[in-house]
Amino acid sequence: MEWAITATFYAALHYLEAYLATQGIHSQTHVERDQRVNSLPELRPLYGSYRRLKNQSLEARYGTRQFPRSDVTATAGWLDQIKSHISNLV
Repeated sequence: MEWAITATFYAALHYLEAYLATQGIHSQTHVERDQRVNSLPELRPLYGSYRRLKNQSLEARYGTRQFPRSDVTATAGWLDQIKSHISNLV
């Protein structure tokens, strides 16, 4: 289950980066991306979902917790929110 959470986070990251690229913006680090998602008015509504995905991914990769299927389902929902929002922006 941990790999699915990590893959979901990186899918979300690429959706956000693709949108930023349409605006001529390219993040060099996770910190830069976090700041942009949190500060750009059109992306700000996604910040909570993105941070939850990022935190779950970090825990899945570096923590010791075993994730149940319900957590994978939740992360898929957060990704869907991001995909939907980005689709409405472009």
